Amino acid sequence: MAGIPPQQALYIHNLNDKLQKDELKRALYHLFSQYGPIMDIIATKVQRMRGQAFVTFKDVTAATTAMRQLQGMVFFEKHMKIQYAKTKSDVVARLDGTYSAKKKRERKEKEREREKEKERLKRKAGGVAAITEKDSKRRKLEEEERQREREREREREKEKEKRKEEEEEVPHKVLFIENLPPEAMGNPEMLAVLFQNFDGFVEARIPPGNKPVAFVDFNTPVEAKEAKMALQGFKITYEHSLQISYAKK
Repeated sequence: MAGIPPQQALYIHNLNDKLQKDELKRALYHLFSQYGPIMDIIATKVQRMRGQAFVTFKDVTAATTAMRQLQGMVFFEKHMKIQYAKTKSDVVARLDGTYSAKKKRERKEKEREREKEKERLKRKAGGVAAITEKDSKRRKLEEEERQREREREREREKEKEKRKEEEEEVPHKVLFIENLPPEAMGNPEMLAVLFQNFDGFVEARIPPGNKPVAFVDFNTPVEAKEAKMALQGFKITYEHSLQISYAKK
C-alpha cells in the first residue's frame, strides 16, 4: 500500500474464487455499503482476475474507514486484503471532471497497436497457434468490457426491485438472526463486526443452547430496520446466509 495515495476506489484481493460474479458483487455491496454510499463494484469472470474486485465509494473518507475496519476480515472463509486502487475509476473521473473519453480511446488504441505488433513478431517466429489463442482471449476481454456497464446497471435495478418486493414484518428494535455457522455460535463478536457500524447498535447476543440463532439489539425499530435491509441474505460464510427477522414482542 506504500506509495499509493488515498482515493475512493479500493482494490480487494485474496477473495474466494469459487464464488459466482453476481454473488460476489452482492456480498461485497452488503458488507462495504455499511461505510458509505457505493458508486461502483467491479468483478469479472476473467481467470486472471478471479478472487479480486474493485469497490468505489462516493468519498475518500468512507473508503479509508472501510479499508481499516475490514482489513483481514474472514470473508467466505478467506482473509480479505484491501488497499487503495492504483488508478482512479471511470465513474469517479467523470464526477470530478478528469475523465477524458478521447484519452481513454487513445490509450486503448495504443494498447491494440502494441498487441498487433506482438502478434506480428510471434507470427514471424512461427507461433501461429499461440497467436490464435491470444486473439480469442483478447476478443473475449473486449466483449466483457462492452458488457460491463450494462451488467452494472442490471445489478442496480435488481437491488432496487428486491428492496421493493421485500415483505416487512412489524418493526421491532431487536432483530432475530437465524442460520448462523457453527463458528458463530457462542461468539457474538462475529456478528458485532457486521452490525456495529449501523446507527443505534447496542449489542449482539447468543442465547443459551446449541441452536444457530442470535439476537441483535438496536436503540429504535427504525435503526434495526436499516440493518435488516442491508444485511438480509448476507453470506457470513460460503454455506451460510443470514436470515433476519424482527424478534417477537
